[in-house]
Amino acid sequence: MKWICNMLLALVLISCHTKDEDMTAYLEPGVSKELATFRKDMLLDVYYDLSFSIPEKKDEAVSGRVDVYWSQGLNLPLILDFRADSSQIISVQMNGKQADYQFVNEHIYIPAAKTWAGENKISIVFQAANQSLNRRDEFLYTLLVPDRARTLFPCFDQPDMKAHYNLQLDVPKAPTSTTKSSTTFTSTSIPQVLSKQAITTAQTIHLCLSRLPTTPTWQPSHRLKTQSLLPQTMATRD
Repeated sequence: MKWICNMLLALVLISCHTKDEDMTAYLEPGVSKELATFRKDMLLDVYYDLSFSIPEKKDEAVSGRVDVYWSQGLNLPLILDFRADSSQIISVQMNGKQADYQFVNEHIYIPAAKTWAGENKISIVFQAANQSLNRRDEFLYTLLVPDRARTLFPCFDQPDMKAHYNLQLDVPKAPTSTTKSSTTFTSTSIPQVLSKQAITTAQTIHLCLSRLPTTPTWQPSHRLKTQSLLPQTMATRD
């Protein structure tokens, strides 16, 4: 009985300190200790469904979409990290409806009235920032250590918030008339891939890694390289 009373008291205290006006202190550039602690304590079962479309020319923008799922016990304000220009946010939907959001100091902010007690989903279409995209004519790789995941896609960019991922990539298929080539996908620092799929069309190769084990946002670094005729999907450890 005592632990139930303590839990109820904690919920009352939390509800008193998670109003929208109280969150402005968390909207400073970067991820403050206060913001990291709030999200870690209040947001559960985080899951990312993430996709990127890689253009053929390296000077063209990489477009993406992320669906972020999580659970919470109260209606809470939502703060996602995205270190990019506001013009790179194409659309934002919260729980299936177009969302009014603010973009403040590298954060996408959704007021508490737009979230639910229980499971939530935010969907963001965006253009990836280039700070962590290392692009060459024949390959592309990302390096997201230690706090650069938010330069690539909107996320909770703190190492203690581990999550499951679905990752999909659409990459251009190299012309077979000039070279026998296609794409190898390497995901480093991922101990196991539970499901994988590669589908080749006339113009693109669609790669899918499903339900990756829980990792922090900085850990899944990726490399795309033109290498062989058949697309392969593999995972390795650092």
